[in-house]
Amino acid sequence: MPTFARLNVFRIVFLFSSLTLVGFFCRGVQAAAPETITFVKNGGWCWFEDPRAIVVGDKLFIGTIANSLGDQGEKKAGDVEVTAFDLQERKNLGTSLLHDNLQDDDHDSPAMLVRRDGRLLAMYAKHHSDNLAFYRISKAPNDSADWDAEQSFKVPAKVTYSNLFRLSSGVTLDFYRGENFNPNVLSSEDDGTTWKYAGRLIHVGKGDVRPYARYAFDGKDRVYFLYTDGHPRNVATSLYCAYLQDGKTIFDMAGKKLGTLDPESSESGIAPEAGTKLFAGTPDNRAWCSNLSLDAAGAPVAVYSVRKSNDDHRYRYARWDGKKWIDAEIAYAGSCLYKAENDYTGLIAVDPKNPKIVYISADVDPTTGKALTSKTDGKRHWEIFRGEMQDDETKWIWHAVTADSEQDNIRPIILNWSDKKTSSNKSVLLWLQGRYVNYTRYDLNVVGRISD
Repeated sequence: MPTFARLNVFRIVFLFSSLTLVGFFCRGVQAAAPETITFVKNGGWCWFEDPRAIVVGDKLFIGTIANSLGDQGEKKAGDVEVTAFDLQERKNLGTSLLHDNLQDDDHDSPAMLVRRDGRLLAMYAKHHSDNLAFYRISKAPNDSADWDAEQSFKVPAKVTYSNLFRLSSGVTLDFYRGENFNPNVLSSEDDGTTWKYAGRLIHVGKGDVRPYARYAFDGKDRVYFLYTDGHPRNVATSLYCAYLQDGKTIFDMAGKKLGTLDPESSESGIAPEAGTKLFAGTPDNRAWCSNLSLDAAGAPVAVYSVRKSNDDHRYRYARWDGKKWIDAEIAYAGSCLYKAENDYTGLIAVDPKNPKIVYISADVDPTTGKALTSKTDGKRHWEIFRGEMQDDETKWIWHAVTADSEQDNIRPIILNWSDKKTSSNKSVLLWLQGRYVNYTRYDLNVVGRISD
């Protein structure tokens, strides 16, 4: 072989080897996907009670309601539970039972709050079966192993859901569905030890018109609420937003006073249309709110689904710019979870640390709407996707968190925590994995990933 030929062969081999090494090292520095952890076996939740999970220091606490179809079946059916997890050690610290066999219904999962003394408050109720709001307080700060005896507060009508917030004044509020199926409020001046009725938040209908609300707290004295004007199976639902100031006065998004909470008045609260309209529903575009969050400036960010048909739901994203809502469709959501509740989707959640990031559950490609078919079992499943807003707010980039699953992945939520060991801010993404038949029949585990 001539010398120049041997040199060219050497150059080619050297170049190929160099590229291979570069490729190897580039692949080597890529961060591996975080491990998917099973936090709770046999645990479900609806999406109209919050916080369903909280981070306190390095501990994660998750509230769930078990079902007879899940792990340990009838033994755990309807159990209201709180599971603790050490985020530093990546270790399960155990599950405690708050109420044995309350009801086989995912609407009954507890909301949680940290009291000023560091102890945990958990509040829960049956699904429109009685007028008792149940609650328990942990015996020790930052610990869910042992709890004081269960207490209950009798509200004026049948109750569902709990949503807990503590104002800077020290008053704790619980937003629930009660009188006339409307959103109502309880208040406590002693961190949830005792309660009293505070009044109706929204006033409408005769029971078949039931507004559904999601809430966001500014950490001080204002609770925003995003709500429908009914159930989307009964009404071509629109979406509205308003806020409650100091636990007493209701305002629209422009700051106009709309009404007050009054425990003595049957007319307490506002009519749905009094709030600032975000989305105008039609028979072929029925909205249902998924999540409400606040950006760094304290402005609301709303995400929700719209049903065009049983097999075609869409996710939308809206933010308040101080004067108006900037609202746009961002993804295909796919089909309903089951036909009897044909507005149930896999859901969408906003990252509270960065509202330009969302997580969705869909059984279709978020960009094209094409049905997903798992390469693992050849079946269609709901998968989790992470969406990132681009400079053009109408454009989003989607990354698969799960793919080719053997089970469905639905109802994501995301929490943030501060890792003291590394002085870094991290996040915990949770979702439900398994089989969802309906809200009283499901075999689900709470799974998730902790960011590195």
